[in-house]
Formats: sequence, structure tokens, C-alpha cells
Amino acid sequence: MKKIAYYENLPETMDQVSVENEFEELLASKGNYESNDFLECLYEVSSRQVLNYCLIDRSLIQAISSIIIEEWNTASIDSTESCIAIIINLGLQEAWEYMIGKVSSIDLEEIRAEILETYKEVGNSVEDVSII
Repeated sequence: MKKIAYYENLPETMDQVSVENEFEELLASKGNYESNDFLECLYEVSSRQVLNYCLIDRSLIQAISSIIIEEWNTASIDSTESCIAIIINLGLQEAWEYMIGKVSSIDLEEIRAEILETYKEVGNSVEDVSII
């Protein structure tokens, strides 16, 4: 299991194969992390991906989207902010639709506001946001 510092210290730009390898290794070791730490690591790799201006493998998109849906803590602003950033960076449409579909059932105003603010910026679709 790699520490958060490892992911924070990755080069800002990485080739596509290296980024996909980091995602695959991280996903394989998911059970070794606390949820927030895992999301932070996932965010760090996704922030390298967005600088490639291309999409990652569809199977990785589906796997990461499922994990976001599973790991998102609707009572945590940190979890929400991390998930939103990952969703935007990777264009995770399924996870985005899930998140905006949950807005009305979220108790904390701060979390609802964060989601709605992002919705105002990107709208219904995030699939093409990550490659702009």
C-alpha cells in the first residue's frame, strides 16, 4: 500500500499508461485504506489524468465510478469535495447522476450547496468536462 504522500508527489504530468497503472494499483489496494484516504489518493491520480486531455480506459471509468458511488459519505464535506473533483476530472457521468439525484435527501446545507454550485458550473453532463 502506497501512502498518500506518494500520490501527492507524483509528477504533475504523466503519460497515459503510467496514470492507468497508478489507477489499477490503487484500485487493487482499496481495502487497505480508510475511505477518506483512498479518495484523497484517487483524487491525486485523477488530477494527473486530467492533464493528459484524453479519457482513461472505459473499464477503469466504470470501476472508479462505482467506487465513488460506494465510498461517498453524504454527511462529509471533505468526502463530497473529493468525489466531485474526481467526478469532474475523470468525467464520471454515472457517479455525477447519482450525486445530483441524492441532493434532495442530503441533510447538511453545506453539502447540498457544494453539489448545486458544481451543477451550476457543469450542468447535467460531466463526460466532456474532463477533456476540455
